[in-house]
Amino acid sequence: MILNKTSEQQALALSYEKVMQELSGYWKNDQWDPLDCPLYKKGAKIKKQSIKFKDTLNPRIKNELKYYFFKRLTNSEINMVTVWSNSSAINRLQDFILRFYSDIGSILDIPYEKFSIHYKTYLLEHGKSNFTVKGYLQLYNRIYSFFLDWYDQRQETEKDIWDVRKLDIDYNNSSYSYVINFTSIPMPFRNLAKRYIQKRVLIQESLSWGSAIQTMAKLQEFFKYIYKLFIAK
Repeated sequence: MILNKTSEQQALALSYEKVMQELSGYWKNDQWDPLDCPLYKKGAKIKKQSIKFKDTLNPRIKNELKYYFFKRLTNSEINMVTVWSNSSAINRLQDFILRFYSDIGSILDIPYEKFSIHYKTYLLEHGKSNFTVKGYLQLYNRIYSFFLDWYDQRQETEKDIWDVRKLDIDYNNSSYSYVINFTSIPMPFRNLAKRYIQKRVLIQESLSWGSAIQTMAKLQEFFKYIYKLFIAK
């Protein structure tokens, strides 16, 4: 399904409207005290430091950050210990956006590669270790991927990132990954890779979700090699 510009803008507006509807009570606050969190359990070993969403951020960016953590916490995809232990990474990401991209209206407004390279350079220049930089970039990647999917109104198999929970197929609940990400496949081959995985997993049912993830890793390297050898010259 290809949306025209007006339909795309309407879909984005509706998706953001849902963000605002769901962010209520504690989750709407600019400061999250762990002891006040509805999910807090007595005795949990959580940093007592509050998570603060900066009031100088563009309101939409701020609400996107809140919504990402709200959604993943309430869906039990991550826990409070994980979120509060990432408070430094959350603060650093906000500081970076305020310094260099204060005029953007969404986390998706800056191309992923451009933002990632700039952010990595910034972190290294400010003395962060490679290990810390990797963790900070992973947080940004997860937030970006979440909203890339959230605002995308196409059918799941037309997207660049598929979530198995939206495909109505059997999968291992203990699997370490719910998604297959096609963004690392060079554009000339991306739809071919999607059609192949769709046929094997959804039509023929000859490939499990876990095996599809492993297959994607191999396809990614193969298509990158072909692209570099024959196209990117």
